[in-house]
Amino acid sequence: MIWSIDDGRDKRPEGVDEDGVPDPAYAASLGLLNAPLGRRAAASLVDVAVYALLSLPLVVGASPRLMSLATGAVSWYGFVNHPDFVLTVVFAAVTVVLSLAFTIVQLVLHGRKGVTLGKALTGLRTVNVTTLQAPGFGRMLLRGVVLSASSIVPVVGPALFLASPLLDRARRRGWLDHVGRSWLVDAAKGLDPYDVKRMRIARKTVAADPIAEQQVLPSLATPVQHGAPVAYQPGARVSAGVLGAARPHVPGEQPVVGIASSQVAQQQQSAPAPPSQPPQTPYRPGELSGATSAPAVPSSPFARPEGVPSAPQYAQAGEPVQGVPTAAPVPPQQPAQQPPVAPQPGGDQRWQAPQAGPSVVPPAPPLEAAGPPAVAQPSQPTPPPSAPTQPSVPDATIVPGRAPGDADDDLDATRIARPRAIVLELDDGARITLGGRTLIGRNPTLQPGEAGTVVPIPDDTRSVSKTHVAIDVEGGTIQIVDRHSTNGTAIVRGGKETRLVGGVPTRAEVGDTVMLGDRRAVIARG
Repeated sequence: MIWSIDDGRDKRPEGVDEDGVPDPAYAASLGLLNAPLGRRAAASLVDVAVYALLSLPLVVGASPRLMSLATGAVSWYGFVNHPDFVLTVVFAAVTVVLSLAFTIVQLVLHGRKGVTLGKALTGLRTVNVTTLQAPGFGRMLLRGVVLSASSIVPVVGPALFLASPLLDRARRRGWLDHVGRSWLVDAAKGLDPYDVKRMRIARKTVAADPIAEQQVLPSLATPVQHGAPVAYQPGARVSAGVLGAARPHVPGEQPVVGIASSQVAQQQQSAPAPPSQPPQTPYRPGELSGATSAPAVPSSPFARPEGVPSAPQYAQAGEPVQGVPTAAPVPPQQPAQQPPVAPQPGGDQRWQAPQAGPSVVPPAPPLEAAGPPAVAQPSQPTPPPSAPTQPSVPDATIVPGRAPGDADDDLDATRIARPRAIVLELDDGARITLGGRTLIGRNPTLQPGEAGTVVPIPDDTRSVSKTHVAIDVEGGTIQIVDRHSTNGTAIVRGGKETRLVGGVPTRAEVGDTVMLGDRRAVIARG
């Protein structure tokens, strides 16, 4: 079995094409900016000024003696035996040693940190144009050697090299930058490439897939605008699914539910009206067909006044019973009871028919003395001839209830919709429901006396602290508190990043992106 080990040599850096040419658009997407020409010149002037300052001992203490030797005014013997020879050597040595030390420090810092004294003061940084990392000591040494060699042509040679960035309008890379494969960027206004954390987050942000925008679906209660396609709209509320609260409607009407209002057929066939029934005559004892008239009896002291019927009237179901006081409850009838009928000949003549004449009212016996009416034999039913037979409805079936409008009011009342919960969507797809205080980290713990919910999140890079942040949600208000995490917390809103101060609550809104070390999370509604 052959094992292959990936040593990383074939791995191409991000932002570089197959030919090894860096893509300027990738660097711009990270937030790197070209160094402005004004600050480039200021950085070079600062470095030159330091070299000039270090040359003062040589210029002031050693230059007069050296000029005498150079012009031949003093021979080598006279120069060496001059009383000021030792002082001249000391001044020259100070300048050489300090200049050499400063040059070495500049090369090391430039190769490993991308900065010199002038660049540090002006906010500029030098990076490798391919990897966007430190350019390296060897490249910066080669760059310095080339610059020193240009001094063979005094003034003109170094001036051409220093002015060469004007030829590259895209990235302002001069001849020395091409020699050292370097690029000078603005770290004051753009992204600092030596901020390892922010650079790592920027690379992940560019490499990550964009978050798909959630499609906003129209509400079922949204009215259809003029000219828009017809969409589903709920119909009017009905009480078909509510027990005991059915809404009355006209017989034959069919309510339509669940289609667009514009598609509802307005023409409905009217149902034929039920056949009219002849008026019913209240039942009176002794007025049935075949009943024999009986002689009048003397008026009773319990006789009813004129114009009041002598017996209660039987009405249809759902209508009030006439002749019965509304204040007193109606006793329920037994299932075997039937409406009273005319007595048979020779039977009990307690109830008598009234005498002829409109002013004569049949007597009514006392309620206590009245006996049960005679029950007709099943084989001899005698219905009244003046009205069709109506089924007898027991009084117990007439139950008073609420008016139909009460049920309609309950059904038409506006239901208050519960607001959607606020959630935190992590970059790995996990969702955390926020409510009250929520502590998030690799292994969050509550402080003594603190109430809340702890939610651990996985983090292989260990950029998230054990207790990284606390998110408080109260009444729609979102506040994020950084719990003094190692890598800090930031809120990105509208492309602008805001760093959180440890222990200080910061207001957040739905749609903000929260940076937790190398992890990203978006505040949304569930």
